[in-house]
Amino acid sequence: MRRIAREWRPAAVVAIAVIAACGRPAGEANTAAGGAGSVGQEVSAEAPARSAGTATARHQTLPLALADGRLLTQVAVPGAGTHWFIIDTAAGRSLISAALRRTLDVSPDDVSLSSVKGATGSSIMEFVRLPALRVGDATHAKPWVVVADIPDFRAYGEREVNGILGVDVLAQYDVAFDVPAGVLRLYPRDGSAEGQLASGARGVPFHSSVADGFVQFTALLHGDSVRALLDTGAQIGALNWAAAGLAGVAADSDGVRRDARGALGMSGRRIAAHRYTFERLCIGERCLPPTELRILDLPAFDAIGAKGGPAVLIGADLLHDCALLLSYSTRRLHLCD
Repeated sequence: MRRIAREWRPAAVVAIAVIAACGRPAGEANTAAGGAGSVGQEVSAEAPARSAGTATARHQTLPLALADGRLLTQVAVPGAGTHWFIIDTAAGRSLISAALRRTLDVSPDDVSLSSVKGATGSSIMEFVRLPALRVGDATHAKPWVVVADIPDFRAYGEREVNGILGVDVLAQYDVAFDVPAGVLRLYPRDGSAEGQLASGARGVPFHSSVADGFVQFTALLHGDSVRALLDTGAQIGALNWAAAGLAGVAADSDGVRRDARGALGMSGRRIAAHRYTFERLCIGERCLPPTELRILDLPAFDAIGAKGGPAVLIGADLLHDCALLLSYSTRRLHLCD
C-alpha cells in the first residue's frame, strides 16, 4: 500500500478542525477547492465578480436537519445507498464510517494508509477512493475519503449517520444553510447566490489560509478582534484562554464551569475544558445572543491565529434560527442577511 503524509481531524476531536488537510495520495492530481476528485460541473478557483442578482438562481436543494447539534444532509454512495452525513466546514476531507466501508468492494489500488494528525495526537488511518459521491444531482467522481470509527457516526433519532461531508466537496459550490426551512442549497460558484440576498447585504470577508475551503474571518469578542474559523461540525463553539482573556475571563472567574467530558482526541488523551457564556460575540454587523463556548488550549488553535494568540471556532449552534450563505466565489459569508 502507498503511504502518504496528511493531516486531518474528525469531528469528534472537539470540533477543532484546524489540523485538517486537503492532501491526496501520491500521483493524484489536485482539483479545484482542494477536492480529492472531480465534480460533474467544473468550477473555477478564481472568485468572479458578484452577479447583478436575478429573481431566481439555479441551485440544487438537499434536505438539512439539525439533530443533537449536528448539521446533517443526505449523500449517496453508488452501490451503497444514500446516507446521512454531518456537514463540516472545517474538515479538509470527507469521511465515511467503518461500517459503510465494510459494504464497499474496492480495489487494493484504491486503498491507502496514512498517518493522520488530530488535535491531541496521531493515528494511522485508512483512505479509500470511492467510485463517486452523489450530492444532489452532482456526481463527484473518484474522491479519496478517510475511513473512521468515531462516536459521531451513530443514530440521531431516525437518522443513521455514516459520514462527514467536508470542504473538498462543499467548497466547489456557494453554500446556503437554512435550518429553519430544513434546506441546504448548493449554488454554482459564480456569485449568483448573493443575488438572492436583500439589497445592500455586505457580508463578512473570509479567507482560507489554513486549508483550501476553510472559512476564516475576524470576529469581535466583547469588543476586541479575534481570529475565527467557522466549524459547522462542532455542536457548540470553542475558544482558547487567550481569547477568553480578552473578555476578562479566567478559570476562576464567576460563571466559569468545568466541562465534565473535556476534549477527547484520536490519540485517546483527554484534555480538560471549561465553559462560559459570553455576552457579546459579533460576526460582522450581527451580534449573537449570549453564547456558551467551550474554553480550552490546544495546539490546533495556533493554526488559526498567531502562536498563542486569541482564536475562536464558531459552531453549528448559531444556525438553529438563522440562515447562512457561504459565498466561496466572492469570499464572503452572510449570516441572517
